[in-house]
Amino acid sequence: MVGRDFYREALEIEEEELLDKILAITHERHLKKKEALIQAGETQNQIVFLVSGILRGFFLDAEGREVTDCFGLEPGTAAMGGFAFGKPSAITIEALTEAEVVWLPMAEVQELFARYPQLMAVYNRYLLKALNVHWELKTMIGQESAMVRYHWFMKTYPGLVDHVRDKHVASFLGMTPVTLSRLRRKLREGGDEGEQGDGAPSETP
Repeated sequence: MVGRDFYREALEIEEEELLDKILAITHERHLKKKEALIQAGETQNQIVFLVSGILRGFFLDAEGREVTDCFGLEPGTAAMGGFAFGKPSAITIEALTEAEVVWLPMAEVQELFARYPQLMAVYNRYLLKALNVHWELKTMIGQESAMVRYHWFMKTYPGLVDHVRDKHVASFLGMTPVTLSRLRRKLREGGDEGEQGDGAPSETP
């Protein structure tokens, strides 16, 4: 059962009255491996936070291939398909492992926004963090070599590579699985030269 400590650590909320309000509208959900939390195009009426497990967000490209947009593995990560409330989700979010999440009805959270300004500050902080991560990834794909992108992934998401399929990592980093395999082979052999990977994957991951 998720309690006050989860929200204190995840949302950095200390006000007891607000914690009581949040806990009163908290619901818990277990996700099976490969189960979708939300499908692209659906309107998300809940604010969801990861408690444990690994989530992946993805969309389909023009040829119908899955392109990984984001990963969630830290407790407290917001699992949202977009930045605006009440809008269709831009991505599908699925569980890559068994996962536990908590969700709060969006309508009730919006009522709390009006009464507790600090909650809006929390939301703005989440938005800023998400935007920074997305811009960092966009810069990596647009400006850096495949090797630099892979090192960035390993540093930013430590240990995740052991739990995620290669095709998901490759599409997230804007390269093909073949390029990813070649990078890993170079690293095993002690090489670390910059290598120009593909922009968008050119073969089915």
